[in-house]
Amino acid sequence: MHQEKLDLYKRLEQKDFLGKPPSRERRLQHLVLRAGILHEELWLEVSREALAILALPE
Repeated sequence: MHQEKLDLYKRLEQKDFLGKPPSRERRLQHLVLRAGILHEELWLEVSREALAILALPE
């Protein structure tokens, strides 16, 4: 779920923001998208770390 969202957000970033003129509105929209990217990356990192901890013997 988080990986799919992250992949979608990164595709949107490539398509809608990279290489285009940075107007004020576009910069704010990109900031919101980047916040979503960071959010999904954080959840993936936390999930991987949790799985690693759960894999340890008690």
